[in-house]
Amino acid sequence: MSTLDIIGENKKKVGSVELADPLLAAKVNKAVLYQAVKWALSGRHHGTVRTKTRSEVLFTTKKVYRQKGTGNARHSSRKSSPFVGGGRVFGPKPRDYTLGLPKKVRRLALREALRQRLKESRVTVLDGFPLKQIKTKEALKFLSGLDVQGGLIVLEAPQEFVQKSVRNLKGFKTILTDQINLLDLLSYPKVIFTRASFDSVQKRYLS
Repeated sequence: MSTLDIIGENKKKVGSVELADPLLAAKVNKAVLYQAVKWALSGRHHGTVRTKTRSEVLFTTKKVYRQKGTGNARHSSRKSSPFVGGGRVFGPKPRDYTLGLPKKVRRLALREALRQRLKESRVTVLDGFPLKQIKTKEALKFLSGLDVQGGLIVLEAPQEFVQKSVRNLKGFKTILTDQINLLDLLSYPKVIFTRASFDSVQKRYLS
């Protein structure tokens, strides 16, 4: 069995959690990660861009000039696209960019992302945070002592002292175990769990 150290408030090892050997031995399925990241990013793409066609442009409908004898093209009004302020031909309209991805594949992608972080030694498990009040300076001092310059902090339940102390720190983010997602796991250099949150995530995704 592979193990992962649990770091105490004194920044020393106070215990360990066991990891199944096949969890780290198997190769990470990058194809699943690619599909899931593409799916997640597509959901952030807001297709709200929109242009007006000639039927929607507010302009005079008076004929520009007479039909014949001018040597110019025959235009019916200034609403047509060649004129400044005219309607756009085949312009963009609101659309949905989201992709479909089966629930089982999304779950598998989370598992693969966690496995990749574990294999890269980018997971830290803490026995707890030594914060007795909302103090950003103390949170920074504790995290800097762990040699963590940025990371995703995963909590099992809301902890006001931790969440409010960390929210102003650049490069850090706190979420709960039921909010864990693929993009956050892959975006931060470290994933920091508490003992309780790691047990919860391990039971749900790694067992």
